[in-house]
This record gives sequence, structure tokens and C-alpha cells, in this order.
Amino acid sequence: MLGLMAVVSFGQEEKQKKTPEQRAELKLERMTKKLSLSETQVASIKAIQSKRMAEHKQLQAQHKAIHAKIDAHKKEAASEVRLQLTDAQKIQFDEAQAKKAAKREKMKAELKVFKQEQRQKAKQGNE
Repeated sequence: MLGLMAVVSFGQEEKQKKTPEQRAELKLERMTKKLSLSETQVASIKAIQSKRMAEHKQLQAQHKAIHAKIDAHKKEAASEVRLQLTDAQKIQFDEAQAKKAAKREKMKAELKVFKQEQRQKAKQGNE
């Protein structure tokens, strides 16, 4: 039983390690079989996928940069506010900030699990 679980787990890890390009290729292969695409259609769709992947990578980079700026802005604002507080208020403020950060991390973890479950359901629906 344990050996079977290890094999299943290993198989899932392998699927998760595929690059976006590999996933796009697999998707195109499935589309080709399911829709009986011609070579011309396959070539056109490959070009579309390639263009969209490049655009997607650029958008992801912009998204990360924006989030980094937002995080820096929030930290700077909190630091400025903290300078205005008494020592006793700073303790309360720091506790509230820590509580807020913990809540945010919990929500991130829950969202990650939710997204994984949704992907799994979608995958099962496609099979």
C-alpha cells in the first residue's frame, strides 16, 4: 500500500514539474486528437500559444513588481505611523500588525489549497 502511495505521489510530482511550454504542448496534443486538427491548424494554434505565453510572462513580471511596490508602501506607512506612537501604543500596534500578518498568511494558505482542489476537480472533469 505504501509503495502504491509513493508511486502515485511521485507521478503527481512529475505532472507538477512540467513547464508552461510542456503543458501547452500536451494541451495541443489533446486538442489535435479530440478535434482532428489539421497541420495548418496545429501550427496556427502553436503560434497563438507561444505569443500568449510570452505576454503572460510579461504580465506576471509586472504583477510581481506592482505587489512589491504595494508591500513596500504598506511597510513605509506602518513605520511612519509607528513613529507617532508611545512605547505602550507601539506594543499594541505591533501585536495588531502581527495578528493581521498571520491572518493574511492563513488566507493565502487556504486559497492555495482551494486552488489546488479546483484544479484537481477540473482535471477530473477533463478526463
